[in-house]
Amino acid sequence: MRWRERLREIDSRARVAEERLRVSHEVHDVIAHTLAVVGVQLNVAADALEEDPAAAAAALRLAKNVRNRAMADLGSLITVLRDDPADTAPQADLASLDALIADTRAAGLEVTLDEHGDRAVVPAITAIAVRRVVQESLANTLKHAGASKAEVTIDYRPHSVTVEITDNGGSTPGGADVTEGHGLTGMRERVSALGGTLTAGPVPGGFAVRADIPVAGSTA
Repeated sequence: MRWRERLREIDSRARVAEERLRVSHEVHDVIAHTLAVVGVQLNVAADALEEDPAAAAAALRLAKNVRNRAMADLGSLITVLRDDPADTAPQADLASLDALIADTRAAGLEVTLDEHGDRAVVPAITAIAVRRVVQESLANTLKHAGASKAEVTIDYRPHSVTVEITDNGGSTPGGADVTEGHGLTGMRERVSALGGTLTAGPVPGGFAVRADIPVAGSTA
């Protein structure tokens, strides 16, 4: 019936508007983070300019690199806006990863976090995606998998980040429709918007989610 089609159309437009608003929050976060870091480095350069020109030059180079990464971040966010992915909710960056793990442990799941490389070099838009994958995977494990343990492994490399979450729960937590319709679909679309890939499925003794995400603005 026409009225049902009209309701679906209105609902679809409302969802698009809501997601665009959420992405705008991410734009705000990227800009705020960048201005804060660049501001600190400019102050360092100004203070060291006369007494330590080398330190001033290093601070300016860092400020330039942060600025370049921010431009790549914003370019990625504009792509997300243009493509209207189904899930673009803003998330905290890697600074809140430890708190996320602690909260999950407090909820009763034994979680280990194993990181390789330097999380500080990951640009904001990539960090948001990594954090989101970890958050959604652990949430699915808590809600659906019946697991008692989970392992989070993150490998930070110059041109990409790999994050893998494995648990000892059921091979299809919550059923294919629930998992794919909510958590996994959102994760996959976010990772895909950055040019990455996400896989999820049963592994010996449990279930695993793995995302390979290129670093925004890098060249392989």
